[in-house]
Formats: sequence, structure tokens, C-alpha cells
Amino acid sequence: MPVKKGRPETTHSYKRSGQIISDAQIEEWLMELVSGEEHIYGYVMLTECLRSQYDLVINKKKTYRLCKKLGILQPQRRKKTHYPRRLARNADVTASNQQWQLDIKYGYVAGYDWLYLPTVVLIPVLAGVLYDYPLEMISNELLDNTIMFVIGVCFRMMISAHLKMKEMMRTIQHQNHTLEMYAGQIEKLTITEERNRIAGELHDTVGHTFTSTILGMEAVCLLMDKAPEQAKEQLKQLAEYARVGFEDARRHIHQIAVQEDEPSLAERLSRISDEFGEYTGTRVSMEVSGEEPLAAASESVKIAFIRCLQETLTNAKRHGHATEIRVQLAFRPESVALTVTDNGSGAENLSGGFGITSMNNRVASLNGTLEISSKAGAGTRVVCTIPLKAG
Repeated sequence: MPVKKGRPETTHSYKRSGQIISDAQIEEWLMELVSGEEHIYGYVMLTECLRSQYDLVINKKKTYRLCKKLGILQPQRRKKTHYPRRLARNADVTASNQQWQLDIKYGYVAGYDWLYLPTVVLIPVLAGVLYDYPLEMISNELLDNTIMFVIGVCFRMMISAHLKMKEMMRTIQHQNHTLEMYAGQIEKLTITEERNRIAGELHDTVGHTFTSTILGMEAVCLLMDKAPEQAKEQLKQLAEYARVGFEDARRHIHQIAVQEDEPSLAERLSRISDEFGEYTGTRVSMEVSGEEPLAAASESVKIAFIRCLQETLTNAKRHGHATEIRVQLAFRPESVALTVTDNGSGAENLSGGFGITSMNNRVASLNGTLEISSKAGAGTRVVCTIPLKAG
């Protein structure tokens, strides 16, 4: 008789609002849960977390399948079998005092330490007094009981050592499995984070350089017939700018350390603004307020401001078609703020692309804030604020 197959595995689930959620998104949520405080949860508790935190309609069987696919299932708990501690019942009694000797020996093996005194002393002496045994017989009974007691102690030590060894091996295996699972999760998260970081770096450097170069070359095309000499000079400047952008991209790819004698944050932002205005024909003005301390911010904070300015200038020219851009850098006692305002076309509802998302993630990782406000026909205003102690 052919075996009936169950329902085919679904590739999505639903929220209570009716929104379709793919399995890939659910797997991403599961990885986020196990990387936080929920790392000790099994698939049943993870199902409850998905229902409460993400308003997802899902059963524990599907959560089990997805957790098994991701390799994040917790090991099953092993139930310990408890055996009753009973004294020996299968002894063959062929002489006097054998039954209680065996019972006391196995009683000590089972863990009844209080049987030590009656085993060695009280029972032989009491039997000698009751039955008027000679002293030599009592001494022999004491010696026999002592031997039985030593045998019981040896057996108990062997059993205790064996049980402790088994428990230790189970603990080590469980810890090794947990460490392997955590190592795999950390490796996946590290690779994902590094890929996102490199993608953001390349987008900020290469995208900004290409945009400025393309806009500059379009301006050169208009000057070729009217002012050839000026066009040649501008082409040389564009070539130099492209060369600087290439070196910047290569430095980030190879992760070359920043030199200590590099210019200050205000100088670097001013140079980027001047070059962008010169090569794209845009009027860019920069104002610096406050005094930049010697150790104004860490290198990660400086890089964040540079990428934020590059992305904002590029968006203002490419999407807003701005002709004037105003850059303001304010040094405060506890933070640094960069404000970029343009006179472009603006928009009522800005859609965050890869550049804005990368910029927002970079600023958020440094405990900073990114505010973007825009209005149709009134341009766009971007404010990036990062604490000095960040990074």
C-alpha cells in the first residue's frame, strides 16, 4: 500500500493583518532572536516569540522545521531513570548472621552512611551478649563485618566515580554542541556584517566619485566647442579627482590604516565640498562653528561624517538637481553635528534607498541620529549628529 504524503511545505506565512511573510524573512527573525536573550529558547518558545513580537501566525511544527534547517535547535533533554534504592532480596542464607550482613553492605552501597556503626560495632556485640557467644567468636564477627564494610565502601566509590564520569561526559558534550552552534551563528553574523560594511564603503566612495565625475564630464561636453582650453583643464581636474577616488576605494578594500598626520575633520569635509562644487558646477559653501579639539572624535566617527556628506551631496545633485548647497559643521561639548541644506526640488515622501539606509545604519552604530526633512519645491535638509565619545 503506497504511503500517503502529507501536505507540501509552505514557503510563507501570514501576519494577523493578512500580510504575507516569506520563510527567508522568518529565518532572519529567528537568527536575530537566538543572537539575543532568547538564545536558550527551544523551538516552542521561539514560536511564542514570533507570535508576540512579530504578530506572526505560525505553528511550532513549522518553527521546528526552520530551526532544524538553520541548525539552531537546542539539544533534547534526557530524562534520568530513577531506580528505587532497595536492599538485597535474593541472598541465599546458609549460616547465622549472613542476611543482615548482606543487607547492611548493600545499604551502605545505596548511600545509607548511618549503617556504619551498627555494621561494625553494635550488632556483633549485641549478638554476643544475647546469645552468650565467646569473645573469640565476637572478634571474628567484628573482623568479618569490617571486611564487608570495606567491600561496600569500595563498591560505592566505584559507582560514584562512574556516575560522575558519565555526568561529566554528558555536560562536556552538551557544552561542545552549544559552542559549535554559537560559533556558527557568530560566523554567519560576522560575515553578514562585514559584507554590509564593505558594500556601504564601496557605495559611498565609488558612487560619490562616479557621480561627480559624470556630472563634470557632462559639463566638459558643453565647453568643448565654446572653450576648448577650459574644457581640457577641467578634464585634467576630473582625471585627478577620479585618481583620488580610486586610491580611496583601494585603501578601503585593503583596509589600510589611517595615517596619524591626516588633516582634521573640518579640513577633510571642506576639501570634499570644494571638489564637489568645482567638478559639478554647484555652489557649495561650508561653515564651521565651535573649536575642533585635538582629539575631536575617533576615526570611525570621522569616516561616518565623510560618508554622510558624500552621500548627501550626491543625492542633492543627482536627485534634487540642486544648484546651491550649504554645509554646516558644529563642534559642541559632547557631540558633533553636520547639517547639509540644498535648494533642490525636494520631495514630500522620501524613499530610503541603499545609500540612505547604509548612512542611517552607520550613524546608528555610533549612537548618533540622522534627521532628513524635505518638502516639494523647498529643497532637502539633512542633520547628522554623533557623540564625540562614540566609536
